[in-house]
Amino acid sequence: MNTYKLASSGLIYTPGMLLWVRALTRRDVKGARSDLGAKRHYILAMFPDLPEKAVRKLAAGDYTVDGETVTVIA
Repeated sequence: MNTYKLASSGLIYTPGMLLWVRALTRRDVKGARSDLGAKRHYILAMFPDLPEKAVRKLAAGDYTVDGETVTVIA
């Protein structure tokens, strides 16, 4: 198991972006075959180095928020 901390920047509030991503459905993303596929597309666009386990946990909402930082254990 690894711990990944996703920090916010001056322009991006990471917890808010993940809430937005989690609300996406396949209808919102051209070419997405599933709701998970739509979410996965945007999570990987924002955090391209995350492993698949971490991406799936983020899409499912299995993470913690501490201030402006999101922590996922995968």
